[in-house]
Amino acid sequence: MPAWLAVGLFVVGAGLAIWATERFLEGIVSLAARFRLSAFIIGAVLSGLEVENIAVGLAAGAGQVRPSRWEPSMEEPSFWSASRSASAR
Repeated sequence: MPAWLAVGLFVVGAGLAIWATERFLEGIVSLAARFRLSAFIIGAVLSGLEVENIAVGLAAGAGQVRPSRWEPSMEEPSFWSASRSASAR
């Protein structure tokens, strides 16, 4: 791939990411205004909906995670903690 094409695609991708982020934030602010909530609260709810958190929650609900492994650690993500503790039984 020519360098000019790679740079052009990068610029287009960065522009799209900035545009999408602006639309997303506008949506959060309008949603917060509609429901009379803080935009911070809506952002916190959305940022908490991550795949690894959902996986650990489902595993914990099914009894596949020991309580000692529920605490997050700095060395490994919570998803790996859940899968390792479930396979260690």
